Amino acid sequence: MSRPGPLLCLLSMFFLLACQNPEEASPDQTQGLSARFVIRQSYPLDWQQDDELEMETGTGALRVFALDEKGPRIEAEITAFAKSEVEAKAAAESVHIEIVKRGQTHQPKLSKDSHASWNPRHVLAISYTAYVPAGTSVRMRNTDGIHEVHGPFRGIYLSSRHGDLFLKDAEGPMKLETRHGKVTLQHIAGEEIEIDTWSGKVDLTQVEARDLTVRTRDGDIRMEGVLAQKILTRSSYGAMDLSGLRGDLIVQNKSGPIEIIGLTAGHHEISTTDGPIQIQGATGDLEIHTTSAPIRVDDFRGEADLESLSGEIRVAGRFDQLRCSTKSGRILARAAAGSKADRPWRFMSRFGEISLGIRQEFPFVLAMSSESGSLENGLHLSKILSRDSTSLRGKVGAGGEEIRLDSSRGKVRVYQIAAAKTR
Repeated sequence: MSRPGPLLCLLSMFFLLACQNPEEASPDQTQGLSARFVIRQSYPLDWQQDDELEMETGTGALRVFALDEKGPRIEAEITAFAKSEVEAKAAAESVHIEIVKRGQTHQPKLSKDSHASWNPRHVLAISYTAYVPAGTSVRMRNTDGIHEVHGPFRGIYLSSRHGDLFLKDAEGPMKLETRHGKVTLQHIAGEEIEIDTWSGKVDLTQVEARDLTVRTRDGDIRMEGVLAQKILTRSSYGAMDLSGLRGDLIVQNKSGPIEIIGLTAGHHEISTTDGPIQIQGATGDLEIHTTSAPIRVDDFRGEADLESLSGEIRVAGRFDQLRCSTKSGRILARAAAGSKADRPWRFMSRFGEISLGIRQEFPFVLAMSSESGSLENGLHLSKILSRDSTSLRGKVGAGGEEIRLDSSRGKVRVYQIAAAKTR
């Protein structure tokens, strides 16, 4: 442990000030405590290459910034709330902080002669702000209060019960945990990024990673401009708003709505119980499984396998393969020019209507059936292979793989999409 020198004594002068925006303690904690006293102290760090930073507090903010001209240091802010100014001042001055270094880790701690105590007569909030070199490994924990990380730090671990977590321009790997706080990431480049929250919202903008995992129970998830080999989002009741994603995507939700705009590359799996699903502008291999939620997919390119027990399925795009299945919902599909059937397509609904729009020049074998519903075919069949009151099978053009539409009681309809008009 380093001894405080003259510079430290000078930097550790006490200041009394009015804290205009006290964020370290909640209104519930300070109710009835009208007086406030704040002490600020600064502690220079004897920093060596590859040193690490660890900060922990109960109630208070934790912040890390890239090194500036003043050198490596930790600035502490001790805020005491009490019924009188005398009590607040006494509580704040009872807190003594020292910097402990174990191995390569610098950590601010309460010294042994500190007489800080938490009781109903006052509330203490201790916040730390560190300025350390880029690339430093950072670990921070608190109960209540914001975490902020600004700059290219690596190996980041943040944990809070109620506090928000905010990171900008940082690097991974990262493990971020908060029960009720919001998690915000901006311009992040990581290897493995793992985020866990109970009810806090997760907001990610311009994030790159090898593996990205976001888990929440009630909190909403928003992503924009995320690039990763694997993206996993899991929630029970939170809404998901995802845009501009690239990579393999796995979405697991129970009842929150899911909206995805712009999803490219890879294999995508989406599962939910009754939350509506809406996807626009996606490419790749898409699987959707839901119990009762409606599914809507527009402007899709690739292979799609869509299943809903009772929800409606609406899908449009250029398909290499398309499979849709529902028990009681309708299936409304539209295959744009450029679609192909290298493998069979299948549409199944027990009670719902099935409608497929497709180009006449698309060569395939059409098979459609309905036990008690009507059959409507708007395509020219080059050859009828079989036909009766409940089914029709024939070639479109030169034929090819089979596109099959089966319903027990619903109407089955195939109609022709006209070619786009050219000027």
